[in-house]
Amino acid sequence: LSLYDSGALATKCCSDLNYTIKRLIKGLGSSRDNSRLGFMLALLAIYHSFSELLDAEIVFTWSMKLTSPESLGGTVKNREERLLYVARIFALAALFRTKLGSSLSVPSKQAAIDALISVGKKKSFLRESAVEVITCAVEDCVLASYTLKKLAASSVFMTETLSFAILATSRLGLVLEKKNFGEKEFPAA
Repeated sequence: LSLYDSGALATKCCSDLNYTIKRLIKGLGSSRDNSRLGFMLALLAIYHSFSELLDAEIVFTWSMKLTSPESLGGTVKNREERLLYVARIFALAALFRTKLGSSLSVPSKQAAIDALISVGKKKSFLRESAVEVITCAVEDCVLASYTLKKLAASSVFMTETLSFAILATSRLGLVLEKKNFGEKEFPAA
């Protein structure tokens, strides 16, 4: 599978849309902060506007491949690796903050959670952002328990940054409370 092949998505979308999505995902790794935000905003708008046409699994595959160090080929410098990890967090955040994320399969969601945990292990300054995206990905008890087990098994997350572990479990706990009890049962403020 070439990263620029349209594949199964070509039957539903034009080649311009395919190219645009891939280019925006790659742009999330830009070294310019403001341009990353622009790419993120454009990607969110496209995902929101074309959610009925897009196949979430293919978009997820593109997000993972285009933000992996292997996409650059050869040796990757620390700065390039950092930018790719930032791009991965942004790409997965865009996916899970739109309707596309809810149509991903459970194995794909688990792969995304694993990838985000991996980013948090490798780059400590991205841990809190990774947890934010993980909480967007968690929609049911199965995924929440899977995520908590993965975080508990990750010694880097638990021993290096205790406050991060507390933050992650408390946010996931709040997500579970909302899912289990429904927002209607919470008293109005």
